[in-house]
Amino acid sequence: MRYAFPTDALMHELKKRMQLHLAALMGRMLAGAIREEPHTLAKLACIVPIPSSDVSIRRRGFNPPGEIARVLAKALGLPCQVSWLRRTQAGGVQKHLDQQARRLATEHAYESRPNLPAVWIGLVDDVMTTGSTMHFAALALRRGGAAGVVALSAMRTPRLVWHNTQHV
Repeated sequence: MRYAFPTDALMHELKKRMQLHLAALMGRMLAGAIREEPHTLAKLACIVPIPSSDVSIRRRGFNPPGEIARVLAKALGLPCQVSWLRRTQAGGVQKHLDQQARRLATEHAYESRPNLPAVWIGLVDDVMTTGSTMHFAALALRRGGAAGVVALSAMRTPRLVWHNTQHV
């Protein structure tokens, strides 16, 4: 989905109001989209969520990409490997950062478990804006031994976006 009005309200409800049924909806929708690309699905051996920082998990009580990934993995019949990627830096809220600042904030933020199997991984995030998070998390998984990484995101920020400030 596009992370723009009106669908951005779904992500807001998930993240700010802990409406976990929306993570399930997003996971099922993402599974449907992947099934339409059989060559992508055939490659995947497992699903790995982007880990949230400890600060974000304490604030929200959960990891949004983790909840989406769990449902996605179940829908696709794949394992969800939450321990294969970890966050090494606390980071901060990225929603107000430009592309360069996001790149700097995520460049050294992820580390994979060593000696991963040489398989293709579906890397799941909730919202992809510049791609920096996906890029550096994927590099960490590749350094850990993954054969390849497919970026999977429930929502994608369009280049030019209007936000309804009443709910953002």
